[in-house]
Amino acid sequence: MTVIWTFQMTFAIITPALMVGAFAERMKFSAMLIFMAMALDVFGVHAVGGIIGAILTGVFAATVLGGAGFGDGNSNIAEQVTAQFIGVIATIIFTTVMTFIILKVIDIMIGLRVDEEQETEGLDITQHEERGYIL
Repeated sequence: MTVIWTFQMTFAIITPALMVGAFAERMKFSAMLIFMAMALDVFGVHAVGGIIGAILTGVFAATVLGGAGFGDGNSNIAEQVTAQFIGVIATIIFTTVMTFIILKVIDIMIGLRVDEEQETEGLDITQHEERGYIL
């Protein structure tokens, strides 16, 4: 909640920032349950929390709600939320493309996967030269 709350505090007063933070925490928890197989819950925490925080910043930026006001060219909440949504979509596209490029470069340079024999034997032994579990 710290990231969303801190970002909200620059555009909205405390109460809306806390409301967004509480809502985002609930959505992040739900996303973590859905994407439980993902390591460290990175998508569930950072992506979902960031998307919710970014879009709801458009709502609580309204001066009527105590915010700092809308961005240039936006005169109401709907226009600001639309601008925030476009920013979220642009960020998703950018990070997807950059992640793909980075993974391709790594795959070309050193590869992304170990061979099947190493995977069968166990990565703790073949990559780290130690036993992770003694069974």
